Amino acid sequence: MVAGRTTQLVVESPLRRFAERLHEELGASRVLLFGSRARGMAASDSDYDVIVVAEHFAHIDPAARARGLRAIWYEEGGDGPMDILCLTPREFDLSCDRVTLIAAVAPETIDLLAS
Repeated sequence: MVAGRTTQLVVESPLRRFAERLHEELGASRVLLFGSRARGMAASDSDYDVIVVAEHFAHIDPAARARGLRAIWYEEGGDGPMDILCLTPREFDLSCDRVTLIAAVAPETIDLLAS
């Protein structure tokens, strides 16, 4: 299992509120930011790349898991496009141990639920 790195990057309030809401409403155990925003290299028009890990997704078709999550992002003050990958904890752990996008980005992630 890969943990998100510690970073000095200031996480914007809408991201924190979004993550906290996913934790409260879906029981998300992790909400991980990755990509240019996590690396601190985002342009003003860069999207937000997020992995949401929740048991809630276990019986939902993978293609339908992100439905409604972007609406929550915008309700919490998000102001840019967001790509969302939704996984169960088991799927996340298995993905970290294989050659996958998840394994490739895991070292750069920022856990938005970490205090």
